Amino acid sequence: GLIGVVTDGIVEASYAEGAVTVDDSTGTGTRIGGLIGYYSGTTGSKILKSYATGDVLIKNQGTSFGGLIGATSSSGSGISIDKSYATGSVTFDNFSVGYTAGGDQIGGLVGSSVYTHISNSYATGSVTGDAQVGGLVGKLQQGTISKSYAIGAVVGRSSAGGLVGYVDYAPRVTNSYYDKTILTSMADEGTYGQTTTFLQTQGNLESDWDFATPIWEMNSYPCLAAVSGSCSTAVNYTLSDILTGYTYKGSDYLLTDLWSTANIFDGTDYDTWDLGTDYTFSHSGGLVTGFTDADTYNNISIDVLKSGY
Repeated sequence: GLIGVVTDGIVEASYAEGAVTVDDSTGTGTRIGGLIGYYSGTTGSKILKSYATGDVLIKNQGTSFGGLIGATSSSGSGISIDKSYATGSVTFDNFSVGYTAGGDQIGGLVGSSVYTHISNSYATGSVTGDAQVGGLVGKLQQGTISKSYAIGAVVGRSSAGGLVGYVDYAPRVTNSYYDKTILTSMADEGTYGQTTTFLQTQGNLESDWDFATPIWEMNSYPCLAAVSGSCSTAVNYTLSDILTGYTYKGSDYLLTDLWSTANIFDGTDYDTWDLGTDYTFSHSGGLVTGFTDADTYNNISIDVLKSGY
């Protein structure tokens, strides 16, 4: 998505938003990710506060595909991935046509994680592959996962898990979960499965996850407070003449003319929230404070200002 191969070093505050597609049904390409294809490092190498939002679509015979990183490995005591996330789907397209080869080690965050320490990270996209398919990590060999989660649907023919598809050489996974309300009957449900309600309730997590510094905030599901885009809710809208006789108020609208607090947020608990005090709108990184021309706008975010949410 952004970098093919990284050897040693630190990748920090980096991101990729475009889709990654490999379309070669007879090829054997491996290690393909939404941000980095392959990350190999010694002790001290790390990926920090980075993310990928594009879908990863694979049409070849290879292995090791991930929403953030295709594959990681370390020759030392382990590299680290911290405060990072991926939101795009990861799909091995040959899944529905017989699994002629490949399609293994596919994860929402990392396809193949070897001697790697993953912490404070998450993946939300669906994951589809053949074997060793996981919502967060496809194959986890040694290394660790802590304070991380996945909520995307997972489909695999064998060794498929809501959090991790396949484990090797006794890795250690602590305080990490997947949403078993969304994804039922996975092999790792008894170990890592938690309900939507559990994952959306800060009190269930805060004894182990850092909501004080904060590393995490609660925004429906936990989001990463210090990482761009993680705690914003994307909203797309179009102003158009869809009804006969419909007229604009001049040539523009306030966003609050389109929405009230009650229909932006689910539940009556938010009905008393005030625009500008408890939440605000932003567009392409800039605060929206007044009227804007009638048009189609993307990347509108609702940023919650109220503490504790």
